[in-house]
Amino acid sequence: MKIACTSGCYDLIHAGHIWMFQKMRKTVGATGLVIVLLNDDNYLLRTKGRVITPLDERMTILLALKNIDVVIPFKDDNPCQIIQTFEPDFWFKGPEYQGIEIPETPVVASYGGKIVFSQDGPTVHTRDILSRIHQFKFKQTGGYTNLYGTDFAGK
Repeated sequence: MKIACTSGCYDLIHAGHIWMFQKMRKTVGATGLVIVLLNDDNYLLRTKGRVITPLDERMTILLALKNIDVVIPFKDDNPCQIIQTFEPDFWFKGPEYQGIEIPETPVVASYGGKIVFSQDGPTVHTRDILSRIHQFKFKQTGGYTNLYGTDFAGK
């Protein structure tokens, strides 16, 4: 059985994540295993200064996606120790990591695994989504209004 694996925070699931999960499934096929290693909340606080979606909710969301078989939370700063445990055939990262030395590279190379930088659509970043959210302004009346004046509170 082939195994595809990735890691990340997945604090806000977006199209870039979905495209990568689809590519992971396609790579290992219906009988393969798609595993997501999920950074814990402490990692999010340390590296991003925030937790939008708590770990248990992120796990629930990821496990509800049809292309993911297993979600494993972890506390370390990188997933290298877990990777060594089951040696996935394919280690997936988003396109933004291409050309950057990632700690997983020597571990995956040590057993003959392949690193895949997924790019099946436009590059999407959580920070871009957060930026769009911050464009919305809260009105004193209690309704949310976007930049174009549309009132989402139904007033």
